[in-house]
Amino acid sequence: MLTRLCQNVALAIISTAIFLAVGEGLARLCYTPKAADSTGLFEYDHDKIYALRKNITNGYFVGKKVTTNSLGHRDREIQMNKPNNGFRILAIGDSVTFGHGVLAEEAWPEALELRLAARFPNLAVDVINTAVPGNSPFQEYYDLKRALVLQPDAVILQFVLNDLVEPYRVFRRFGGKGKDYHKVDDIPWWNHELSQRSALFLLLKDVVNRASLGALTVEQMRAKALQREAELSWDAGADPPKDPQMHEAWRECLAWMQKEIDLCRKSGIPVILMVTPVELQFRDGTRTYAQQRLAEFAQKNGITFLDLLPLLRERAARDIALSIGADAELPVSVVAARYPKEWAESWKRYFLDYDHFTPKGHNFTAEILFALTEKIGARQ
Repeated sequence: MLTRLCQNVALAIISTAIFLAVGEGLARLCYTPKAADSTGLFEYDHDKIYALRKNITNGYFVGKKVTTNSLGHRDREIQMNKPNNGFRILAIGDSVTFGHGVLAEEAWPEALELRLAARFPNLAVDVINTAVPGNSPFQEYYDLKRALVLQPDAVILQFVLNDLVEPYRVFRRFGGKGKDYHKVDDIPWWNHELSQRSALFLLLKDVVNRASLGALTVEQMRAKALQREAELSWDAGADPPKDPQMHEAWRECLAWMQKEIDLCRKSGIPVILMVTPVELQFRDGTRTYAQQRLAEFAQKNGITFLDLLPLLRERAARDIALSIGADAELPVSVVAARYPKEWAESWKRYFLDYDHFTPKGHNFTAEILFALTEKIGARQ
């Protein structure tokens, strides 16, 4: 009986091996496994899906030079042990904080650092830019966790609407397409490894992807995935959730942010939660569900909440009124409705596109953050 069982098991193993070998050989007629690209700005990360590569000396992102230090931050090299007179702030965020479309020295972390250094000449001030383009809260949790070794005195968490639903493994069920400009698949480690070695695995994955999107060609797959993402990326955060998926997206987002807060609380580190605006909110100041939800979250956790949207709208309204000789005390809504052309031009002075700051926008952000972080620095 035992001998027959062993024979059957051996036969099953041999048959399976032959089937897989034949399948692999046939699959290689159409699919060619290859090593993951490790020459760009991003690399696969076991926890985060992707991260900035360390020690980049001559990279480029959106036409601007990018260098990284030994920790993979877009910043100069930071010594591990904080000096006795050190004052350190971690900037945690996405492409907005990273400095999409601007030089590192033009992004708000560097602008804030210069202001604080001038205010506290006796302190060694570092505002450390850990942000990565495309980051969502679950990835920022790992950025924060890894950067705590630098002994920060404060943490600034930056959030923008599309952080809620992004094209990554955790959010794929909400519409993410699985791969984007990072050129890193949002897949588990075993998937990452098999994709580089097995043509049969690539074939099976392709069939599953086409079936899930209801598409036959690669072009159709890409178009449908992009459409899903476009529909969800901004509206999902601007307005109250309308279906169970978006309620789940918010639950998941806040759960990761709670882990970030808990990490800081354990080390006694004060946190500033900052929400940066997008253009649709500048046009319509009522679409602020994300800000309301996060303000409640911040209050519950006893942390500082900073919403840049009303401050930016007030600044724009004042600048417009002054430029045309109108009453500087006019309500924001009146200025926006009465002077639509000037209102649109105001956005372009502060933003390169839908949500990324110009150098002027970064300076505006640093100016607001300075008023909050100066109080922390005064206690050092």
